Amino acid sequence: MLKLLESNSPPPSVRRIATEMRVIGWTGFWLQLFFGFIPVALAVFFLFIPRNPNRLGSSGTVAFFFGYASLIALIFTIYWCFRYTKIGQKLTNPDLRPSRVEVIRSLSIGLLVNIAGMIFAVIVAMSQVNNLLVKLLSLPQGSSTIFSPTQGTAVMARVPITPLQMMGLQAVISAIAAEIIGLIVALWLLHRVNQRPPIEVKENYYDE
Repeated sequence: MLKLLESNSPPPSVRRIATEMRVIGWTGFWLQLFFGFIPVALAVFFLFIPRNPNRLGSSGTVAFFFGYASLIALIFTIYWCFRYTKIGQKLTNPDLRPSRVEVIRSLSIGLLVNIAGMIFAVIVAMSQVNNLLVKLLSLPQGSSTIFSPTQGTAVMARVPITPLQMMGLQAVISAIAAEIIGLIVALWLLHRVNQRPPIEVKENYYDE
């Protein structure tokens, strides 16, 4: 009976990886959820705001496309961190235990999606910063007022820098931070999975 229980229990290396995938997976999930709340909330807010497509321009359309692509990647990576915890639970079950190749494949998918989401978010951030810089450079030298609608004062013809634009920039920065967290989680777990146990420990690693 004792030998049967020992045969069903996972080897120490598998238990270690299972524990790390659960702990680090939950940590990455909650951190990504924290930083991803602002981009997701702002995107939902924009869905209910009527927009004139003609005012976006070509650069605005590109930023709009990459912004939602980054948002989709962020939602996927949040779910993927949660999936790491499920993989950690399966590793402790001999009947459901995935192979080492399957674990590496799941981690590689999370790594690639995090990189893609980060690239999309950086493109959006560069576009927004470029638009803000153009507006600031268009001000007269030495001017400190961006927009003053008071009667009798000069009002710029260009669109002012609005709080909504700064909120958008903050959302992009938060999305980049969330993707960095997902990237660190995937890289660390991938590094730990690729570490094989010592040769003297004859373990059936991940049933491969």
